[in-house]
Amino acid sequence: MSNQNRYELLALALSYPHPELVNAIEQGQYDKEFGQTAPFPVNLEELEVEYCRLFVGPGHVEVPPYESVYREHDIKMQQGLVMGPPAAAVSKLYREAGLQLAQGFHDMPDHIAAETWFLAYLEAMAAHSADGQDFLQQKRQFMDQHLGQWAGAFAEAVRKASRHAWYIYISKLLAETIAAETDSSFFS
Repeated sequence: MSNQNRYELLALALSYPHPELVNAIEQGQYDKEFGQTAPFPVNLEELEVEYCRLFVGPGHVEVPPYESVYREHDIKMQQGLVMGPPAAAVSKLYREAGLQLAQGFHDMPDHIAAETWFLAYLEAMAAHSADGQDFLQQKRQFMDQHLGQWAGAFAEAVRKASRHAWYIYISKLLAETIAAETDSSFFS
């Protein structure tokens, strides 16, 4: 699977569950990449329940899906607050790349899905542009300064907290993808 496809899948899988994901799975679009052993979700409702339990609430959010929480923490709090400096920094990078968050995306700019979509975009632009190396450089910088700094901890937290095989699988895929890009390992 190409990195662009992998980042697109991760972004879709880590966004609020949408019929597009279940339809793609039902149509076999991911069979080639994952094979028949992947724990594909059976229906949208089961994904929505687990997504909300893990990433939204109500009440305690098991695994906040925001870079700011992982990067801007204080020792007593253990986690940072949402919309911290990383959110502003990634917003600026999106704008510099000529992008803005979609009107239908009602979350923070440093959400794991937004950051993985951005990497998919940079991969696509690198593959289809005369300035491909510029886009790959942007991708490396984004990985070094943003996603690579926190996605491993996020993936590990999802793996530990999830009750659904799909999210455990996606967390491992995220960790493997980030590790391959950053020459690090998150799971044993």
